[in-house]
Amino acid sequence: MTGERRRQPRFPIRLPVRVDGEEPAAGSREGTSRDLSPAGLFLATDHALAPGSPVQVEIRLPAEQVGRYTSGTGVRLRVSGTVVRQEAGGIAIRFEGDCQLLPQEP
Repeated sequence: MTGERRRQPRFPIRLPVRVDGEEPAAGSREGTSRDLSPAGLFLATDHALAPGSPVQVEIRLPAEQVGRYTSGTGVRLRVSGTVVRQEAGGIAIRFEGDCQLLPQEP
């Protein structure tokens, strides 16, 4: 047994991500996903957030990657989450609740 606790497979997907803390003082953090699963993601970033912090996650699917499926526009995936781990190089976030698919902002 390897000690792996994940129930969902992870995929090494690099996408631009913005994380907004739900507390005003937490602010926003930008980074790149290192891996992604239906249950959460690891965000490669130099900006820390404490485990247990509630966040709003926005994953950007750029037009160059999905535009042929979306009439030439990008898509944003927005979901609530909780920071579950912080380590050198980034933070792990567990998704909570449903996600929204939104058009890319101009």
